[in-house]
Amino acid sequence: LQETGSTKVNYIGYSMGTTQMFYGLSQIEKTYYANHMNKFIALAPCIYFEPTRYDEYVEGYDEIRKLGINVIGGPNWQSHVDTICATMSEKWCQSAKYNLHTEPQPLKSREWYTQITVSDQFQEYDPFYTYHHGAEMPLISPGLDAISQVPIHLIVGSDDTHCSSEHAKRVQNEIGPAVKSLNVIEGFNHGSFGWATNEEYVNLVLEKLFDDHNTLTSSERVGIEED
Repeated sequence: LQETGSTKVNYIGYSMGTTQMFYGLSQIEKTYYANHMNKFIALAPCIYFEPTRYDEYVEGYDEIRKLGINVIGGPNWQSHVDTICATMSEKWCQSAKYNLHTEPQPLKSREWYTQITVSDQFQEYDPFYTYHHGAEMPLISPGLDAISQVPIHLIVGSDDTHCSSEHAKRVQNEIGPAVKSLNVIEGFNHGSFGWATNEEYVNLVLEKLFDDHNTLTSSERVGIEED
């Protein structure tokens, strides 16, 4: 806003970038975002992951935390992969190897997503989750149903097994009328949004940016956040 002099921008978030904005809108939409944002385009929107059990959390991210690792894919990740593969299951070894090719991500974010999924509710992060034996934390308050002013468009892949179309529908239902549309792109998985440039996808995003009679000026900028 300071660079362009515009009063409002459009925000395009991908994966974790959608979670950040869902949280932000639930907390300070009326006092900040409604004054500075035209709309929010959520690509591969994430709050709830596919079903995960508490024991999977204990065997996975809790063990990684005990190894002294705080960032997935962070500095010295190759040595961390060697340690994970030597001490943890084959499943977590393969997951660690996959993250050799991804952007660094705080372990805390993975823990929080999994805690939300295990408890099946949009709740606060618990740094002592296993000490509390996976007990439910207080819900994020205000919650998603407090979002009411910034128009939201959800775009999800039909083959996304990370943050599925069913979970996108759940987010839509929990937010309510502020979600103006939910589009499913056939053949897209969660990672597809990171590199896709095909005409159908690009045109869909542009359509959502320019609908509601919202015309962008040349000085307006599209903000992008991604994981």
